Amino acid sequence: ANLEQALLRLDELLRQPQLESSRPGRGGLEPYRAALVASTSEPVDRQIIELVTRLFESLLDDSQLQPPFRPIVARMQVAALRVCLAEPAMLDSYDHAIWRLLDRVGNTSLGYSRVEDARLSAFIAFAAAVAEEMAGASTPDSALFRRGLNRIDAFLAEQLQEQLRAAHAAVESLQLAERRELLQQHLMQRLADQMAAV
Repeated sequence: ANLEQALLRLDELLRQPQLESSRPGRGGLEPYRAALVASTSEPVDRQIIELVTRLFESLLDDSQLQPPFRPIVARMQVAALRVCLAEPAMLDSYDHAIWRLLDRVGNTSLGYSRVEDARLSAFIAFAAAVAEEMAGASTPDSALFRRGLNRIDAFLAEQLQEQLRAAHAAVESLQLAERRELLQQHLMQRLADQMAAV
């Protein structure tokens, strides 16, 4: 019960904008780690809390994680910690849905070359909604993170399809311009050949 109260307080604190928008590491569990550890008497739970909070601090402090994505990762912390406490074996699996989801968000953050890219803004908004869903779940579990990962993957696949459609139109336009130019060169050559005798 004490741990649950501490997690609820922490989740409420992480929801506040000043924590989410602050510099790397400040949106993390570091300042609250001692309170979380003190709220449980189980040694295994204490170790899990230590490990997971330190892991998230490392993620949030990573210079490769783009600033707009830090609040998204920070928002998933409490839900991830709840899952880790309920399923300690997941800490042994690199392929668990939590790690794959965090990986996908982090890797995707590196995939946009321009900050003003509309696709980046759309992805940030979508990932933030997914993170909020994780945080708002009353009893988060692995299935919740799998669904979140599937939704992120579907969103990215749709963005890719839109890019391909836009690129296809551009390619067709370039091919048409190239055919026009070739036709113009061919007609000029035939005209020059016919006029040579004159």
